[in-house]
Amino acid sequence: MLQALWRERGSAQCMSYRNERTQQIFEEIRRNEGYVDAYEDILTGSAYLDAVRQGRITGYNVIMMYQLPVIVEG
Repeated sequence: MLQALWRERGSAQCMSYRNERTQQIFEEIRRNEGYVDAYEDILTGSAYLDAVRQGRITGYNVIMMYQLPVIVEG
């Protein structure tokens, strides 16, 4: 299913957002002596950026994020 998103231009552009935004964030970090302009989403978080720096996430990876529901009894 995810591979099919690369077939059409519009969805392929959406799929490349993470890689493009990551490059912008690293440029911000270089410009601002190690800091991002603003923490906006997961892409500006240290866990994600460290994984990219270490090569564990590359431009060819697809990142999926999901949230598990929390059940509160009481």
